[in-house]
Amino acid sequence: MLTRDIAARWRQRKLHGQIVQYPGPEAPGVLVSPFWDVGERDWDELSNVLRYEGDLANWYIIMGDTCYRNFPPPYMQPYVRARFCVDDPERDFFQKYAPHMDMLHLCQSHVLDENVYRPLSGIEKEFDLVYVARFGWIKRHIELIDALEALHARGHVLKTLFMYYDKDDEDTRNTTAAVRARLAASPIDVTLYTTGGRGNQEATVVQMLNKCRFGVHMSPWEGPSLVFAEYLLCDLPIVADANFRGGGLYFLDETNSLLFTDLPSLPDVLLRMSHEYTRFTPRASAFKREIGVAAGNERFRRELQRHGIMLTTNAVPLKRNLDNFPLRALLSSNAGS
Repeated sequence: MLTRDIAARWRQRKLHGQIVQYPGPEAPGVLVSPFWDVGERDWDELSNVLRYEGDLANWYIIMGDTCYRNFPPPYMQPYVRARFCVDDPERDFFQKYAPHMDMLHLCQSHVLDENVYRPLSGIEKEFDLVYVARFGWIKRHIELIDALEALHARGHVLKTLFMYYDKDDEDTRNTTAAVRARLAASPIDVTLYTTGGRGNQEATVVQMLNKCRFGVHMSPWEGPSLVFAEYLLCDLPIVADANFRGGGLYFLDETNSLLFTDLPSLPDVLLRMSHEYTRFTPRASAFKREIGVAAGNERFRRELQRHGIMLTTNAVPLKRNLDNFPLRALLSSNAGS
């Protein structure tokens, strides 16, 4: 049962996302959110709040999470009208199972700030490769360690940086322990560096990336990786899994990356990139793919227009690292007060 106290409590909540524009006489409100920060035990309660107090008819709500085949959570599914989706197979999947949802050919990496993520002068290369990823089984750090140890056994030592942010869950704790235990007994040269929370310390991240020759991404299961744009804008070519699904390879081609087809081939691909990294043009390739604040927002505007949604002059630019939006913006003005 929805009570006044429950409604009032939710009215004070902020959820992860960004309001690009509020509803007006000329255009609907536009909200982008991955809806990451509502626990499953609260879904039914929030569903009731939205059902009985929601004022959502004038909102165009977009799921900004492009992880492979992720649907909006149940409490938002009736209201989400669009989803970021750059990969054709995934687009076809969603159009089959969610035909009411518009597919926007865009992801958050399109609006990464090219003036923050950039090559820096006066910084020496200290590492051959960097892997920016939180510790979790899906990121496959152990498999990268296997490849580095295989190269070490052949007399090739690649200095490696694991840059990560901490996350407090069982998967992260278990994987962190496994990675640290493996490295403690390994002859390879790996440095661990934590960046704090997601989206924090960007200036430090850029400095550390500039100390590296190329970037690595090991997961084959996620959508367009946020780190790909970071690598590319900092002029680092990329080694990635050729079997990446869900838009994972969207930003990659022969001008900015080498792909490995299976884990046994990974050591040779890493070694080849360590010799050839200077022949690639990663930052230029990023600009061709409309990565950047102005270019990415123009792409966002075009994608909205393609589905009949206009951004007004009062709209604010879409950001790569979303903040929080007040839930009360989606609720009627007098209910639950």
